[in-house]
Amino acid sequence: MTRRPTHTHHLASNGMFENYASRAVLRMFVRWGAASFLVLGLISFASVAL
Repeated sequence: MTRRPTHTHHLASNGMFENYASRAVLRMFVRWGAASFLVLGLISFASVAL
């Protein structure tokens, strides 16, 4: 019995799911980056105003 690589079928079946997951992660990173940028802007504005 020859061992066939099983990860090829796994990658072929999960290609669309991995693409969707990476897109969701990228969207989450963009959202967190915008939120942290707003928070840092508010903190710097408060430190200058006070």
